[in-house]
Amino acid sequence: MSLILGLHLLERFYLVSDTRVTSESNKSDLVVIRDNLIKTFNFNSRISALAAGTALPASYVLNKLKQKITANTTIEEFKSIVSSSLRPLVSEYVNSTGFHSGKVAIIFAGFNLEKGKEIEVSLLGNAMSAMVRAVGEGTTVNQSIDNRLRNALGGIGGKKKGDHIKVNDVFTSEMFSVVFNVRTAEIETKSVDCYEYAVFHPKQNIKTVPVPEELLSNLEFRERLSKSGEDQLYEEAQVLINFVRRTSKKYELWTVGGHVMVLLQTPNGNLFPTGDFGKIKDGKVVKFGSFFVRGSNLMYELEDGTIGEYRHI
Repeated sequence: MSLILGLHLLERFYLVSDTRVTSESNKSDLVVIRDNLIKTFNFNSRISALAAGTALPASYVLNKLKQKITANTTIEEFKSIVSSSLRPLVSEYVNSTGFHSGKVAIIFAGFNLEKGKEIEVSLLGNAMSAMVRAVGEGTTVNQSIDNRLRNALGGIGGKKKGDHIKVNDVFTSEMFSVVFNVRTAEIETKSVDCYEYAVFHPKQNIKTVPVPEELLSNLEFRERLSKSGEDQLYEEAQVLINFVRRTSKKYELWTVGGHVMVLLQTPNGNLFPTGDFGKIKDGKVVKFGSFFVRGSNLMYELEDGTIGEYRHI
């Protein structure tokens, strides 16, 4: 199980993972098989996923689910498809392969066609205030707030935890996580609301990796400092890469490695907002090369001139 992270923001999602594939030897020693697996999965222009755990059943389920949708399927429709199809697909995988072990975690994220997004007020309040609390009282923070959200804040008066405000002109969206056990077919599903996150990691049965509130706040409500949109995306990707770096070192997640990849999902498509990538080494990210596209394939070029192609789950 690698470290995967999904963040649900106002009108975008960040899906973050490493690229390492590992296994265990007969002596229970960790064996690194490869460092070139892209764990994000594109369903259509509006829906993406991020998977970790046992790679074969994860790949089988994701590809079978993609066969059940069209280019116009919305995340609401897709969630219903996942709910009705996942258990039969796990059984189908076991029957067709003969393999009946493993555990898979998947984070799904996507958009619908209609606008008018509802946000729970306490989650919004925590997200807006976390960065201010982090820098300390008495410090002035010139936060950037989306105008559509700013217009909706006028209706927040008198609302309490559990209540929602509606943000017009913002596409409705959903993020949800699914964890399933191949052997028992047990399935656990959890919704991830706006300004919440989902995270899974190698030691998830032992401890929980927390995501600081100020990290999410920093992505959505930080000071923009007149930076271009492209520069801002690069900087946000670096914030997430640095989080993975610190987390892998703090919790000694040695199954996390390879390159850290950040996928941005928007209503109009998805992209990797970085031209360079780092390799996790001794708990730190060291620049190791760059991405480029050849045809429809995502390639990498290392600093020593080596060129290779990423494999998709």
